[in-house]
Amino acid sequence: MKRSITIIGSGVGGLAVGCRLAALGHQVTIYERNSRPGGKAAGVNLESYWLDSGPTILRMPHLISDLFSKAPEDIRQQLQLNQLPLHYRVYESSGGRCLDVYQEPEQTRNSIAQISPEDARRYDAFQHETARIYRNNLQLEPERTNGGMQKIKSGIGRSLSSAVPVLQATYAQFVERHFSHPLIQGGFLFHPIFFGQNPYTSPDKIAMIHAIERQWGIAYLQGGMRNLVRLLVDYFQRLSGKLYLGTAVDQIEVAKDRVTGIRLQDGEFRQADYIISNLSPYQTQARLIRTGPKPIQAGPKFGCSFLVMYLVVRDIPHREKLNLHTIIHPDGFSNNMQSVFHTDRFASSPWIYIYFPGVIESQATDDGTETMVVITPLPNLSLIEHTSKEMLTIRRKVLSALNTLLPGFEETIVHEKITSPRLLQETYDMDWGTHYQPIRPLLIDRLFFSGDSVWRGLGLVSALASAEEISRQISNE
Repeated sequence: MKRSITIIGSGVGGLAVGCRLAALGHQVTIYERNSRPGGKAAGVNLESYWLDSGPTILRMPHLISDLFSKAPEDIRQQLQLNQLPLHYRVYESSGGRCLDVYQEPEQTRNSIAQISPEDARRYDAFQHETARIYRNNLQLEPERTNGGMQKIKSGIGRSLSSAVPVLQATYAQFVERHFSHPLIQGGFLFHPIFFGQNPYTSPDKIAMIHAIERQWGIAYLQGGMRNLVRLLVDYFQRLSGKLYLGTAVDQIEVAKDRVTGIRLQDGEFRQADYIISNLSPYQTQARLIRTGPKPIQAGPKFGCSFLVMYLVVRDIPHREKLNLHTIIHPDGFSNNMQSVFHTDRFASSPWIYIYFPGVIESQATDDGTETMVVITPLPNLSLIEHTSKEMLTIRRKVLSALNTLLPGFEETIVHEKITSPRLLQETYDMDWGTHYQPIRPLLIDRLFFSGDSVWRGLGLVSALASAEEISRQISNE
């Protein structure tokens, strides 16, 4: 049966579920409050250069291929996915030794052995345990709550939200049980940081990410995430989907615990059989639903925020040291995380992530410039005020670390744009400048969530897999 479906938000999750449902013949409309589609993947413009908005760790690339499998040939030809043999390069803060983490376990083991032969011998046990966690949590079974709400409960989702932990330990305890060298630990501890959580309090089931990356790999999409957004919009509109930009939704209307439609900011009501929110559950409940429990207030349970530096650089020294995904792991990492997640002070030595697409595809213009994104976690806005002076101090610490790794790096910066936690809050509608926000369950029928907040920790996998699962559930109604 043909349904009227409203999607709030045009991030990758919103566009992906829109394409799947429109391809099934449903009447699909997407409302986006911003002037450009893409949400957090829309990209950032810096002096006529376009940069991806942040980390683009594209796990399970087959999900993208599957989404576009029935797209027109000219769209599929523009979808170029490059599998990465080397997933991450992790440096000591001194800029000396590094650990390379590959998709191929033997190569990773050899890299570990150059630093700690003892840890290399433990790597097989680590692989075995992560694979077991993955198997125990991978169940693609939808579930209804007693309130009638359609709740996506896949193995990917359960592993990071509601499943019973396999080892009932923290993620850091799991990693430290297998590896003793600080750099080796650093090579496997960082995953929770990307979705705003503390490795020292996150559950050990997050370790399944390693098994997913080994089995399915990590890829890079030519042209970056902005290219993916462009292709999704093109595909959606060719399927007769309607996309309204600069159109904000003010409220989700609910009657007898079932959605009935949306109300736009100008007061106009638009009926819908189903509503899919591409916002986080927290944002949806806090801003769009007038009934039900109040959202949880900010505090230690909320995730960290970030300082993001968008850079245009020229002639990077020692650029061969960089991978697409490069990490600088500081001394005293546990104290660093304590500062980020539980105190009102900034870490003395920052953890740093560097995203440099120039390793994969040539970005060089006639003047030899390239783009780069650098990120470091910070306490969220409920824990500490982020003044301009403090942000400049953090910037100086980050540049100092980059200069240690790549001597003379600071002199190569041509253009720079800094996004602080407060700007993250304003630009991406992220309360307290954090992406991770705990939520009480909503018992509302025919309300779905699609995006990277559905199955925390898997980013694009969450957006694409939730889109697939929602389309399946609606089709089975």
